[in-house]
Amino acid sequence: MKNKKIILFLTFLVIGFMVSGCGKKDVYMDVPAEDGRYYYQNEDLGFAATLPAEFIYYQTQRVANEDYIDIEFYLPTSDESYKQKVPGYANLLVVRAYEQETWDKVNNDEATAIYKKFGETGDRVLAAKIVDSVPSDWEGRWTEELQKNIRENLSIIK
Repeated sequence: MKNKKIILFLTFLVIGFMVSGCGKKDVYMDVPAEDGRYYYQNEDLGFAATLPAEFIYYQTQRVANEDYIDIEFYLPTSDESYKQKVPGYANLLVVRAYEQETWDKVNNDEATAIYKKFGETGDRVLAAKIVDSVPSDWEGRWTEELQKNIRENLSIIK
């Protein structure tokens, strides 16, 4: 009888473990995955970004405007001569979620020369700006290939 209780208890423990999601591997946006990359998800705006290992210690900031919402990605820099909105960090990537109506207005404007569209979700158009001018300590790391990799790894969450 005692063995049956132990087996029953262990069965409930295993089932509870599986149902609670403890067996599922969590992905943390501030910790690199096994492949060395960072996996950022913004479910509210409907996009995900797979960021390269160079994004170690990155930070994000959400800035809402009347016609769009920006998610600004900041990377650490020690270049004090580089214009910094946030001390010690350079803003090298921005994902902008335009309202569809605003996108239709600016689509032929200079904004689309800076922000490149990568997808649509509902009533929003998602576009990204990757900065060319970087702090001196990023000059060797902020390559065309790295920028291309970032752009290719922006995606829509279904």
